[in-house]
This record gives sequence, structure tokens and C-alpha cells, in this order.
Amino acid sequence: MSAIDYNDLKRHIGHEIVCVGYGVGAFDRNDRDNPVNVAIECETCCEVLMDYDKPEEKYVKTKKTNKRKEGVL
Repeated sequence: MSAIDYNDLKRHIGHEIVCVGYGVGAFDRNDRDNPVNVAIECETCCEVLMDYDKPEEKYVKTKKTNKRKEGVL
């Protein structure tokens, strides 16, 4: 990430800023809501301001069924 403080982010005032998804699902219209990474990017400077990976899903096994619980492992 290139924007780590106020001054880094301030440089991008007035620029074209977008939120984009990357990875599996990012470009598949049927699964558009499941990218593995989401980033805030400055298109003017071609810089990633911040990005985050999707947390891994944790699976909890029970006696009757397998339940999926989302969260970071």
C-alpha cells in the first residue's frame, strides 16, 4: 500500500480513485461479489492506495451437518 498516512493520501485529492476486485470471481459476472482481493487505486497516478485480501473461511464440523463460519483463521 502506498498511502500510509495523511500526507500520502492528501496527494491524491482531485484524482480519479476507484475500488476494484482481483482474483477468482473479480471478472466473472456470475460471481462478481467474491474477489480474493479488493483495492482502492488512484487511476491518475497508477498507484494502489490500500488493498485487503479476503479472509479465509473457517469450517466448523458438527454431528448433523457441516457449517461454514466466515472469519480469519
